[in-house]
Amino acid sequence: MSEATKKRLIIIDGKSVFYRGYYAMPNLSTKDGTPTGGVYGFAVLALEIVKRLKPDYVCVAWDSKNNIRSRLALYPQYKAGRKPPPPDFYEQIPLLHQLLESLGWPIYEADDYEADDLMGAFAKQAGEKGIESYLVTSDLDVLQLVNAHTHIYTLKKGLTNIDLFNEASFREKYGVDAHQWIDVKALKGDSSDNIPGVAGIGEKTALELISQYKTLDGVYENLELIKPAVKAKLERDRDMAYLSQKLVTLMVDAPVTLDFDKAKLGDGLTPEFAAMLRKLEFRTLLLQAEAQLTHKQAAEAEKPQNAVESATAADYDANIFVPGKPRLVATNADDTALFVSSAPGTFSTILIDDLTPEQVTTLTNGPLIGHNIKDVFRALMAHDIDWPGDVAHDTRIGAFLINSLERSRELADLMAQPIDLEDGGQVVASIW
Repeated sequence: MSEATKKRLIIIDGKSVFYRGYYAMPNLSTKDGTPTGGVYGFAVLALEIVKRLKPDYVCVAWDSKNNIRSRLALYPQYKAGRKPPPPDFYEQIPLLHQLLESLGWPIYEADDYEADDLMGAFAKQAGEKGIESYLVTSDLDVLQLVNAHTHIYTLKKGLTNIDLFNEASFREKYGVDAHQWIDVKALKGDSSDNIPGVAGIGEKTALELISQYKTLDGVYENLELIKPAVKAKLERDRDMAYLSQKLVTLMVDAPVTLDFDKAKLGDGLTPEFAAMLRKLEFRTLLLQAEAQLTHKQAAEAEKPQNAVESATAADYDANIFVPGKPRLVATNADDTALFVSSAPGTFSTILIDDLTPEQVTTLTNGPLIGHNIKDVFRALMAHDIDWPGDVAHDTRIGAFLINSLERSRELADLMAQPIDLEDGGQVVASIW
């Protein structure tokens, strides 16, 4: 199988990405005060993954509550001193799960195994199927997994500064092979995980030693050839070096199996994902998502979440194509579809290209209540359709008159958030 035809799996270190977003956007929240910074970071990454990497499969690995028990049994000080995140970090986890569900991306966790272990296990399982894996994380432990079918995207700063490691780029940067990274870390340790290593041995010296003697065993078998000052450190902390080697070695045989059917991406982004971005008030990201959706997907995503689409063709005709009735009409972002309602709470999505001449005649025979009427007219004119009836009301203008400070006057947002009127009700519902 050629490189061009190989299937591609993206494995995301969920908590790592979530942390990045959380600390990059610490004060981001919805209008009601719900914190969303971590979820925002994940949504940014999701858009980039689908757009630029074009994966066939995507999954997320997550650290369970008891993920480090097996390593704590080896070294009780493992990851000691880490401060727990603030409470609003955990408040966002349910929203993240909703976001992943809207994307159709499965999330995995397992007691006694860290997300890194699961990523290694899934990459191994993918390799056995001839599938390329791309791991997305900020944890450099996973660099030991780099091989002919496993590549790593490391997040260096925020969510935009990213390095790609494959076998060649790893050797170019570090001067050793990726499988030797375990022994490099065994010598230099890792302060972020409280892995001791050999005191006084930094990354430069560790790389030099492994480059020359190939393995940790090779280093200790050749102590007499190493300069006295470094030799003394190695002799003093031999036990810690070998303990550290065990701590940093990822358990790629973790008993968790990736369901490739569930991880299959399908058509890329989903209308449900766009609807979730709208709910979270990520308006800039929503525009990006809509640009990636197909016409039909975009129409489905833009439909107000609390609208009920006609259940049958008979209901569809009865509600929409009745001459002379007032109806509410809006258009989607690329002017390919209309959202039409002739009764409160019922919307139907109509692709303009699918309209028959008879439907055009009945649809345009009556007062128009439009949401941003100029967009509706532009969409119709692009398909050589005129609206000869009267214009009765523009709900977007109405929303502005009621509250000119409102950030969004999109139809779905107005439907979702009641606006108090003198006689009660919502700005959209009030037109009936």
